[in-house]
Amino acid sequence: MFDSTPWTEVLAAGDSNNMSRRSALETLCAAYWRPLHLYIRRKIRDPHLAQDLTQSFFERLLSGKLLKLVDPARGRFRTFLMQSLDWHLANEYRESRALKRGGQIQLMPLDLSQQDSVVADDGNLTPDQIFEREWALTLLNLTMQRLMAEQAELNKAHQFDVLKGFLTGDGPSGGYSAACEQLQISEPALRMAVSRLRSRYRELLREEILRTVASGEDVEDEIRHLFLALTFR
Repeated sequence: MFDSTPWTEVLAAGDSNNMSRRSALETLCAAYWRPLHLYIRRKIRDPHLAQDLTQSFFERLLSGKLLKLVDPARGRFRTFLMQSLDWHLANEYRESRALKRGGQIQLMPLDLSQQDSVVADDGNLTPDQIFEREWALTLLNLTMQRLMAEQAELNKAHQFDVLKGFLTGDGPSGGYSAACEQLQISEPALRMAVSRLRSRYRELLREEILRTVASGEDVEDEIRHLFLALTFR
Protein backbone atom coordinates (compact mmCIF):
# COMPACT_ATOMS: atom_id res chain seq x y z
CA MET A 1 0.00 0.00 0.00
CA PHE A 2 2.64 2.51 1.05
CA ASP A 3 4.99 1.68 -1.80
CA SER A 4 2.42 3.01 -4.26
CA THR A 5 0.67 5.55 -2.03
CA PRO A 6 3.04 7.70 0.05
CA TRP A 7 1.37 10.13 2.39
CA THR A 8 2.14 13.13 0.20
CA GLU A 9 -0.10 11.66 -2.49
CA VAL A 10 -2.83 11.26 0.11
CA LEU A 11 -2.54 14.95 0.97
CA ALA A 12 -2.49 16.01 -2.65
CA ALA A 13 -5.60 13.99 -3.37
CA GLY A 14 -7.82 15.40 -0.63
CA ASP A 15 -10.53 13.14 -1.98
CA SER A 16 -12.48 11.15 0.61
CA ASN A 17 -14.11 9.12 -2.18
CA ASN A 18 -10.76 7.73 -3.35
CA MET A 19 -10.72 4.54 -1.26
CA SER A 20 -7.11 3.63 -2.07
CA ARG A 21 -5.71 6.87 -0.69
CA ARG A 22 -8.24 6.92 2.14
CA SER A 23 -7.14 3.44 3.20
CA ALA A 24 -3.50 4.51 3.16
CA LEU A 25 -4.25 7.57 5.26
CA GLU A 26 -6.36 5.53 7.68
CA THR A 27 -3.53 3.03 8.15
CA LEU A 28 -0.98 5.78 8.76
CA CYS A 29 -3.24 7.54 11.22
CA ALA A 30 -3.90 4.33 13.13
CA ALA A 31 -0.19 4.04 13.88
CA TYR A 32 -0.09 7.60 15.23
CA TRP A 33 -3.23 7.50 17.36
CA ARG A 34 -1.30 7.12 20.62
CA PRO A 35 1.20 9.99 20.09
CA LEU A 36 -1.64 12.34 19.18
CA HIS A 37 -3.82 11.28 22.08
CA LEU A 38 -0.96 11.81 24.55
CA TYR A 39 -0.32 15.21 23.00
CA ILE A 40 -3.94 16.18 23.68
CA ARG A 41 -3.79 14.72 27.20
CA ARG A 42 -0.87 16.99 28.05
CA LYS A 43 -2.92 19.99 26.94
CA ILE A 44 -6.27 18.84 28.36
CA ARG A 45 -6.35 17.09 31.72
CA ASP A 46 -9.90 15.76 31.40
CA PRO A 47 -9.36 12.21 29.99
CA HIS A 48 -12.91 11.95 28.62
CA LEU A 49 -12.68 15.27 26.79
CA ALA A 50 -9.26 14.29 25.46
CA GLN A 51 -10.73 11.07 24.12
CA ASP A 52 -13.57 12.98 22.49
CA LEU A 53 -11.16 15.40 20.83
CA THR A 54 -8.92 12.62 19.58
CA GLN A 55 -11.92 10.83 18.10
CA SER A 56 -13.33 13.96 16.48
CA PHE A 57 -9.93 14.86 15.02
CA PHE A 58 -9.64 11.54 13.21
CA GLU A 59 -13.23 11.72 12.03
CA ARG A 60 -12.59 15.13 10.50
CA LEU A 61 -9.24 14.08 9.08
CA LEU A 62 -10.65 11.00 7.37
CA SER A 63 -13.60 12.96 6.03
CA GLY A 64 -11.09 14.98 3.98
CA LYS A 65 -11.93 18.36 5.51
CA LEU A 66 -8.47 18.94 6.95
CA LEU A 67 -6.58 17.77 3.88
CA LYS A 68 -7.32 21.00 2.04
CA LEU A 69 -6.02 23.19 4.87
CA VAL A 70 -2.45 21.93 5.23
CA ASP A 71 0.46 22.68 2.91
CA PRO A 72 1.92 19.38 1.60
CA ALA A 73 5.19 21.21 0.94
CA ARG A 74 5.99 20.85 4.63
CA GLY A 75 7.01 17.33 3.63
CA ARG A 76 6.66 15.40 6.89
CA PHE A 77 3.68 13.41 8.04
CA ARG A 78 4.27 14.22 11.73
CA THR A 79 4.36 17.94 10.90
CA PHE A 80 1.13 17.59 8.96
CA LEU A 81 -0.51 15.80 11.89
CA MET A 82 0.64 18.39 14.43
CA GLN A 83 -0.53 21.32 12.32
CA SER A 84 -3.85 19.66 11.63
CA LEU A 85 -4.39 18.76 15.27
CA ASP A 86 -3.55 22.24 16.53
CA TRP A 87 -5.96 23.71 14.00
CA HIS A 88 -8.63 21.24 15.08
CA LEU A 89 -8.19 21.97 18.80
CA ALA A 90 -8.33 25.71 18.18
CA ASN A 91 -11.45 25.30 16.06
CA GLU A 92 -13.14 23.12 18.67
CA TYR A 93 -12.31 25.67 21.36
CA ARG A 94 -13.73 28.52 19.30
CA GLU A 95 -16.89 26.65 18.53
CA SER A 96 -17.22 25.47 22.15
CA ARG A 97 -19.54 22.73 21.06
CA ALA A 98 -20.36 19.61 22.99
CA LEU A 99 -18.77 16.39 21.74
CA LYS A 100 -20.37 12.99 22.00
CA ARG A 101 -18.12 10.19 23.18
CA GLY A 102 -17.49 7.31 20.77
CA GLY A 103 -17.71 8.41 17.15
CA GLN A 104 -18.28 6.27 14.09
CA ILE A 105 -14.59 5.71 13.38
CA GLN A 106 -12.34 3.82 15.78
CA LEU A 107 -8.93 3.03 14.36
CA MET A 108 -7.26 1.53 17.42
CA PRO A 109 -8.41 0.46 20.89
CA LEU A 110 -7.31 2.84 23.63
CA ASP A 111 -5.99 1.68 26.98
CA LEU A 112 -6.76 4.96 28.70
CA SER A 113 -5.63 3.84 32.14
CA GLN A 114 -2.14 3.13 30.81
CA GLN A 115 -2.02 6.31 28.77
CA ASP A 116 -3.09 8.43 31.72
CA SER A 117 -0.29 6.98 33.84
CA VAL A 118 2.23 7.79 31.10
CA VAL A 119 1.04 11.38 30.97
CA ALA A 120 1.21 11.67 34.74
CA ASP A 121 4.82 10.43 34.74
CA ASP A 122 5.89 12.94 32.07
CA GLY A 123 5.37 16.10 34.06
CA ASN A 124 8.54 17.74 32.75
CA LEU A 125 7.74 17.22 29.08
CA THR A 126 5.87 19.66 26.86
CA PRO A 127 3.02 18.42 24.63
CA ASP A 128 5.36 18.68 21.60
CA GLN A 129 8.07 16.62 23.33
CA ILE A 130 5.57 13.93 24.32
CA PHE A 131 4.33 13.69 20.74
CA GLU A 132 7.86 13.58 19.29
CA ARG A 133 8.98 10.86 21.70
CA GLU A 134 5.89 8.73 21.11
CA TRP A 135 6.27 9.23 17.35
CA ALA A 136 9.82 7.90 17.59
CA LEU A 137 8.78 4.92 19.69
CA THR A 138 5.97 4.18 17.24
CA LEU A 139 8.37 4.11 14.28
CA LEU A 140 10.79 1.82 16.11
CA ASN A 141 7.95 -0.48 17.12
CA LEU A 142 6.60 -0.66 13.56
CA THR A 143 10.10 -1.46 12.31
CA MET A 144 10.56 -4.24 14.85
CA GLN A 145 7.16 -5.73 14.00
CA ARG A 146 8.05 -5.83 10.29
CA LEU A 147 11.40 -7.46 11.02
CA MET A 148 9.76 -10.04 13.27
CA ALA A 149 7.20 -10.88 10.58
CA GLU A 150 9.93 -11.27 7.97
CA GLN A 151 11.92 -13.61 10.19
CA ALA A 152 8.82 -15.69 10.91
CA GLU A 153 8.23 -16.11 7.16
CA LEU A 154 11.80 -17.38 6.88
CA ASN A 155 11.14 -19.91 9.68
CA LYS A 156 13.54 -18.02 11.93
CA ALA A 157 11.08 -16.95 14.61
CA HIS A 158 12.99 -18.72 17.41
CA GLN A 159 16.32 -17.30 16.26
CA PHE A 160 14.83 -13.82 16.11
CA ASP A 161 13.38 -14.20 19.61
CA VAL A 162 16.85 -15.00 20.91
CA LEU A 163 18.70 -12.34 18.92
CA LYS A 164 16.28 -9.40 19.02
CA GLY A 165 17.80 -8.20 22.28
CA PHE A 166 21.04 -7.49 20.43
CA LEU A 167 19.16 -4.91 18.33
CA THR A 168 18.15 -2.82 21.31
CA GLY A 169 20.64 -3.80 23.99
CA ASP A 170 23.19 -6.42 24.96
CA GLY A 171 21.07 -9.43 24.11
CA PRO A 172 19.99 -12.18 26.48
CA SER A 173 21.58 -12.73 29.86
CA GLY A 174 25.00 -14.23 29.26
CA GLY A 175 25.52 -12.38 26.00
CA TYR A 176 26.85 -14.14 22.92
CA SER A 177 27.84 -17.30 24.79
CA ALA A 178 24.32 -17.85 26.09
CA ALA A 179 22.79 -17.12 22.68
CA CYS A 180 25.18 -19.58 20.99
CA GLU A 181 24.13 -22.27 23.43
CA GLN A 182 20.43 -21.58 22.88
CA LEU A 183 20.74 -21.70 19.10
CA GLN A 184 23.43 -24.37 18.95
CA ILE A 185 25.62 -22.38 16.57
CA SER A 186 29.18 -21.05 16.69
CA GLU A 187 29.96 -17.53 17.87
CA PRO A 188 31.16 -16.36 14.42
CA ALA A 189 27.88 -17.59 12.91
CA LEU A 190 25.93 -15.87 15.67
CA ARG A 191 27.74 -12.57 15.18
CA MET A 192 27.05 -12.78 11.44
CA ALA A 193 23.34 -13.39 12.12
CA VAL A 194 23.21 -10.41 14.49
CA SER A 195 24.99 -8.22 11.94
CA ARG A 196 22.49 -9.17 9.26
CA LEU A 197 19.56 -8.48 11.57
CA ARG A 198 20.94 -5.06 12.45
CA SER A 199 21.47 -4.25 8.79
CA ARG A 200 17.93 -5.30 7.88
CA TYR A 201 16.54 -3.38 10.86
CA ARG A 202 18.23 -0.21 9.61
CA GLU A 203 16.84 -0.78 6.11
CA LEU A 204 13.31 -1.24 7.41
CA LEU A 205 13.59 1.82 9.64
CA ARG A 206 14.58 3.92 6.65
CA GLU A 207 11.61 2.52 4.73
CA GLU A 208 9.22 3.42 7.56
CA ILE A 209 10.59 6.95 7.70
CA LEU A 210 10.49 7.31 3.91
CA ARG A 211 6.74 6.66 4.06
CA THR A 212 6.27 9.77 6.21
CA VAL A 213 8.44 12.32 4.36
CA ALA A 214 8.22 14.02 0.98
CA SER A 215 11.52 12.69 -0.41
CA GLY A 216 14.50 10.51 0.38
CA GLU A 217 16.55 13.63 1.07
CA ASP A 218 14.64 14.07 4.35
CA VAL A 219 15.32 10.58 5.71
CA GLU A 220 18.68 11.24 7.39
CA ASP A 221 17.37 14.37 9.06
CA GLU A 222 14.36 12.44 10.34
CA ILE A 223 16.60 9.68 11.72
CA ARG A 224 18.60 12.28 13.66
CA HIS A 225 15.39 13.84 14.91
CA LEU A 226 14.06 10.42 15.90
CA PHE A 227 16.99 9.56 18.14
CA LEU A 228 16.97 13.06 19.63
CA ALA A 229 13.29 12.60 20.52
CA LEU A 230 14.14 9.39 22.37
CA THR A 231 16.29 11.38 24.80
CA PHE A 232 13.30 13.36 26.09
CA ARG A 233 12.67 12.50 29.75
